[in-house]
Amino acid sequence: MFTTHQFKFDNKKTAVFFALCFALTLNADAQRNVDNAVKAAPAPKFKADKNGRPNWVNAPYAAYDKKFYLAYTASGQSRENAEAAAFAGLAGYFGQSVTGELSTSESYREERGKKSGASSEQSLDSVVQISTSMNNLAGAEIGALWQDTKDRAWYAVAFMDKAKSAALYSAMLDEKNAALTRMTAHIRADDLSNEVSDKKPAVTLEDIVRLRQAAAHADECARLAAAVHLLGGSRRNAAATDGGEFRRRARALAAAIPVSQDISGADAEGRLAAAFARSLEGAGFSTSSGGARYKISASYHSAPAVLAGQKNTFVRYELTAGLTDTKTKNTLFTWTANGREGHISENEASQRALRAACERVKTEFSAELEAYLSGL
Repeated sequence: MFTTHQFKFDNKKTAVFFALCFALTLNADAQRNVDNAVKAAPAPKFKADKNGRPNWVNAPYAAYDKKFYLAYTASGQSRENAEAAAFAGLAGYFGQSVTGELSTSESYREERGKKSGASSEQSLDSVVQISTSMNNLAGAEIGALWQDTKDRAWYAVAFMDKAKSAALYSAMLDEKNAALTRMTAHIRADDLSNEVSDKKPAVTLEDIVRLRQAAAHADECARLAAAVHLLGGSRRNAAATDGGEFRRRARALAAAIPVSQDISGADAEGRLAAAFARSLEGAGFSTSSGGARYKISASYHSAPAVLAGQKNTFVRYELTAGLTDTKTKNTLFTWTANGREGHISENEASQRALRAACERVKTEFSAELEAYLSGL
């Protein structure tokens, strides 16, 4: 079996996701402008040998002119797996990977539903099986499929029209740069300055969040500019300020923000306090014994737990923590961890529970703090 086709939104779920990468960024008029402005690439030259094996199975560029296309051939035990692997191969040109991303497809479903009505949702049911973690595959398609009658393996070739994709990414880059300009307009000039002055306004966590969000946007601009260049488009400048500089400024500001702690519960040796301090310092903050605007409030509780049929003694623990702005009285985020640890000795079980709680501060609480600071 040797088939060639282009995906349609109404019958090919795979293409829907990769179209969403630019459908949410570019409006319909912009997409039509790209289609009209870019000269069509020559059609691929599909051939097959006497056994029906397509020329692209072993060499995608036997069918797709490398001057005009990026192409990748992959195989799998099912059609879906072959298609996913082919898209993953294309993503590899950009250094990205393909993963399931339910939330992305769901947000696209909602957005498309608002713009085009419910009919635009019909092909999204299993898009997440081969969705990409980045936007680098806008315009990607499966050009052909073939199943080997001997081992029943499926083969798929994915391709991107270089000129059309480069034009799309250029338009994306324009919009991202404009968004970054609007975003940096809300960042105080003082926060981007290396000068030290007592007249500077007090730094807040919101300032850091804005800088880190700007860093993410600047990174995206750089990635899009690199994609345009990879696809053969004119070299484009990314953001005027790169992401690394925004992050450096954010970390410099964080060092000027002390965070105090209020830990209650069985932590006589101060291990939990030390764990929270390390987490804060890892994010660039200094710690304070009190009087700071921002405060970590945490409560630790543990108690023996009797489990039927167990010789060991178990201790259950629960740790709750929150980051509070004492000036506004707002809780910025909360975090909870619980579990149990066992040992023949209740005292050792208690110690294990406390160590487990400290370890989760190091990993889980730190991740929650990072997510907050990144504006997630």
